[in-house]
Formats: sequence, C-alpha cells, structure tokens
Amino acid sequence: MRKGAGLWVVDRKHLLLLMKSDGRFSIPGGKVESDEYPIVAGIREVFEETGVVSYVPHEDKCFFTEATDELHGTNFYCWEAQVASSDYKRIPPEGTPVWVSLDNVRKMPATDWIYPNWMANAIRFFDDS
Repeated sequence: MRKGAGLWVVDRKHLLLLMKSDGRFSIPGGKVESDEYPIVAGIREVFEETGVVSYVPHEDKCFFTEATDELHGTNFYCWEAQVASSDYKRIPPEGTPVWVSLDNVRKMPATDWIYPNWMANAIRFFDDS
C-alpha cells in the first residue's frame, strides 16, 4: 500500500490549494518516500509544489483516509499547517498555487475538486476540530 501526505495550509482564513491545468483543485501533497515520516513528506511536498515553507503546530491533529479508488490505493495523511515563509517566484509543474477563502472552499462544487469525496470529508474534519 502506498502512502501519501499533504497539508491543510491555512493563513488568515484562506486555504492553500493547487489549481491544476484542467481547472480543478487539490491540496498540496504527494508520495511519502520509504525513509520519511508522513508529516515530513507533507511539509516537503507543500514546499516543492508551492514554494511555501510550513509548519504543523499540532501533530496529533491528523486527518487520515484509508485507501480509496479516488486516491488510487494510497493511504493519505493530512495535517493542518501554518505558513512560516514563502517563495512565490517558483513555478511548480504540479499546478498553480492559489489562496482561497475558507468560506469559498466550503461552497465549491464537487466537480471543482480532483478528489471530491476526500475533500468533503477533510472539510468536515477541519471544520469540526
């Protein structure tokens, strides 16, 4: 089973997302390397994909999803994170980093998401915690 990790990066009531070339969105994240902890992979992936250096203030607050068809057989871990610094001059190949207000994130239709079921569950988890 593969492992993936990402971060729910929030800054001033906005969520950091990646807008893909097809116009859909995802949170930044990706593969956990064999020698890496998932939380470290999430921080690394956010930097690689967006240029944002982030930190996780509460490691115990983790949203975990077991493998689903939607995530192609990947166990995915996600933590809420905050911005430490950023370098927006980078142009990542995975998509365009965008900040979307949390209110607008909650209103986005499922068709706007790469992984709609996962996002719906993540929004509920982070809203409730």
